[in-house]
Amino acid sequence: AWDVRQFEQYMRELALCGANAVENIPFQDADPSPHMKLPRAEMNVALSEICQRYDQQYWLWTPAEFDLNDAELRRRAIEQHAELYKKCPRVDGVFFPGGDPGHNDPRQVLPFLAEVYQVLKPQHPQAKVWLSLQGFNQQQVEYTHQYIDDNEPAWLGGLVSGPSSPPIPATRQRLPARYPIRHYPDITHTVRCQ
Repeated sequence: AWDVRQFEQYMRELALCGANAVENIPFQDADPSPHMKLPRAEMNVALSEICQRYDQQYWLWTPAEFDLNDAELRRRAIEQHAELYKKCPRVDGVFFPGGDPGHNDPRQVLPFLAEVYQVLKPQHPQAKVWLSLQGFNQQQVEYTHQYIDDNEPAWLGGLVSGPSSPPIPATRQRLPARYPIRHYPDITHTVRCQ
């Protein structure tokens, strides 16, 4: 329930303590809170503006909590991404969790992320899409790695390793060296499940 000024102070203090990026969850508003000072869509842009002002990276965490085989829902999701990217002065990365939340197979996820990149790139040409393998079974993990090997996708910034992801050493061994790995320890879950 913070206003823009409070978020700016918080983000400035994070920077003073060494943080170089802020990650936002822009689309999860199924039940908007009456306590919020601004609608989420406006705050998403305000956070991007603050990051631009302080030269902080602005990342977005964007799961697909719908069936990617549904063409209409997929089309609307791409439109939602495009609208946000046009309004934000800064986007440095889009983090897509493979399976926490969302339960789509990488055969649908990877083409969807290529589409997301197509609406991201015109507005933010340096930004990339990152993928976590959270929730993927061994066959899905192998499919993803084979896709990366075969296609060398330009849209892929790298893989994100977090809770329920394959171990980082195994991922590093399997992933081509040009793609970095981001460690995502997900400290928000420490109280409940770790």
